[in-house]
Formats: sequence, structure tokens, C-alpha cells
Amino acid sequence: MSEQLIIKEYKGIKLLKNEDKFYLEYDAGAHSIDIRRIEISEDEADMCRYAGDEMYNTIIKYQNNGVYGEK
Repeated sequence: MSEQLIIKEYKGIKLLKNEDKFYLEYDAGAHSIDIRRIEISEDEADMCRYAGDEMYNTIIKYQNNGVYGEK
């Protein structure tokens, strides 16, 4: 398995790169820690890189489409 790179961290959300894939990693737990990871596109990663609030907005977009990420 290759090494993952933390590109940006903003308000508890991490933008990660692993090989050619990008992910947002966040805590989805309300009363306990539940770390989730959503794979995002390179274009979405670029937007997240330059605007921190876009990381949160991208997670909400995926959740609205029923995608909550892998544990």
C-alpha cells in the first residue's frame, strides 16, 4: 500500500491523496468517533485545496446523494 499524503486539514476535515486518488476524511460520529473517508475527483480536490469551506460543502453534497464514506 502506498503512502497517503495530507494535502490540507481544515476544521477537522483532511484532504488526502493516495496515488492518483483524492479523499476527504472526517469524523461522522455525534457521540463517538466515526472516521469516514469519501473519494472525490481531482477537480473537487483542487477546489477544496484553495477554499477550506469547500471541504465541508463537498462532504454535504455527497451525503445528500446518499454517500457517507467508508470506515
